[in-house]
Amino acid sequence: AERAYPAVTQALDWKPRTRTEIVVYSEFDGANGFATPLPFSYIGVFLAPPDEGELLDNSAWLDLLLVHEFTHAVHLDKVKGAPRVLQSIFGTQPAYIPNLFMPSWGIEGLAVLAESDPAAGRGRLRGPVFEAWLRAERERGFISLRALNAAGRRQPVGKQSLYGANYMDHLRRTYGPQAVGTLVEDYSGNLVPRLHTAPVRATGLTMDVQWE
Repeated sequence: AERAYPAVTQALDWKPRTRTEIVVYSEFDGANGFATPLPFSYIGVFLAPPDEGELLDNSAWLDLLLVHEFTHAVHLDKVKGAPRVLQSIFGTQPAYIPNLFMPSWGIEGLAVLAESDPAAGRGRLRGPVFEAWLRAERERGFISLRALNAAGRRQPVGKQSLYGANYMDHLRRTYGPQAVGTLVEDYSGNLVPRLHTAPVRATGLTMDVQWE
């Protein structure tokens, strides 16, 4: 976790304002974890390693998991402007955590981007499972932004990560490494969710136009 700290905080230009607690669970068989800002910032780690699927990778599973979940912790802690003022008055209330209201594909996509190092073959973004899945999506026809935002029952949860990670990677490759940071920075000051115009400062385009 300490190894993950400098890379993640530098990428998001934010250091958590409190210690991030880590809770270790040994009673679950699934390879997973979670992060939450409530009631305080903490990460849950399920110790079971993956034995199949997209999470099989040539990097250490625990390192991958901690980078991913700590990215969530830092991302959800980041706040500026009016929401930060309101947090200082009323405490860490859900209504004043702007990035909590980013679509789930944005939250997951950012964390998958952070865990991935394509040059080293690390993480899911350039992994064979994600690449094959993306090719299959292209053959079927990519789903609409409206469908992705709805996150309906017909969608596997993993599609949030697949589409979100490739969108964030598109931002980085097309508009430069600062574009993802600009998107997160702008969203961190929202009093109300603002997806449609969120990428304008980073890309010059509204979200629907850019998605197409």
